[in-house]
Amino acid sequence: MKISKLLWIVFLLGSCHSQRIDELSTLGFERLYQGDYSIVLPDVQGSARYWHAQVMNEKDVMNLTKQMQEICLSIYPSDQYVLTSGSVLSKEDILELQRRDSENAPYGLNPPEGLYQSGDVQLKSPYFICDIVELNFLKKSDSQRKIALTLVMNPSEAEDEILLSEGLKASERLREYLSEVKKISEEPVLLIYAAAEIDGTLPGRFLAVDGKKIHQKWVYLPSKEAEELDSVLSSDFERLKNKVKQFLPEHVDLIGEVLFEENEAVQLKIDVNVQAKTYTEMNALAQCLASSIYEMKNTRMMITCQIRVLDTTLFVLQRRVNQDEVLLIKL
Repeated sequence: MKISKLLWIVFLLGSCHSQRIDELSTLGFERLYQGDYSIVLPDVQGSARYWHAQVMNEKDVMNLTKQMQEICLSIYPSDQYVLTSGSVLSKEDILELQRRDSENAPYGLNPPEGLYQSGDVQLKSPYFICDIVELNFLKKSDSQRKIALTLVMNPSEAEDEILLSEGLKASERLREYLSEVKKISEEPVLLIYAAAEIDGTLPGRFLAVDGKKIHQKWVYLPSKEAEELDSVLSSDFERLKNKVKQFLPEHVDLIGEVLFEENEAVQLKIDVNVQAKTYTEMNALAQCLASSIYEMKNTRMMITCQIRVLDTTLFVLQRRVNQDEVLLIKL
């Protein structure tokens, strides 16, 4: 696809129904793949985006919004909606909502100062909600806006069950805030996400979508936990790792991160960092990895592999869901 074909005019989406389209840039970007969103961006990005980067782990900033888009595909299909940045909640709104519930903060989503009790669990002044992330979706036919919001829960405060319970309570109060303060009539999609620790090495996980509990978990490959969750995938990964070591006996750092949803692997990220001596060796290594990824039995998960030399990325491999072909990108 030529680059010029990626540019498109927003007024082709239709007449301005909600005036949101007037606040967006006249340029957008057409999707490259079926099942992905076309995107329009505001002329001026909202203040909240800087706040997200300050309060969340670097991996969470990307993982949360990526998964948020993927979850919303089943709610707002990409052939009917385009994606844009959140525009309802400003940084000031988010900070106000993150306050503790009190007379001065009637819409504060965090518990009041003092002892918190849930069943046998007692906590001193927990601060559960540390951020709120927003995405907007515009309907192609009439520019009608839809809203998705994720409540980001602080993982250091409590176990997932308490985070989920508090997140569900906060979701209802957030709906009230949108209706009564922001005068938003459309019903938002509300998600709950348990963030990673600020110095954590794996991303966080979603706990619920519109009140429905879901089970997500990131684990390392190889690991005992991955072996218990999916022994076939663990075996495939071990074969891949051994094949690489046989091919390139020099020092190779190779690790995988796999996302499980409802105990099924849905996404695998492989990071390879080597001390190769020539580009020819790297090219051959990329082909070696491509053949190993092709042989992996689970085709229901997305696989992405990044190959680096001294932290400089030279190759990216990808196998998309339900496809056998492995795409090799040389940088």
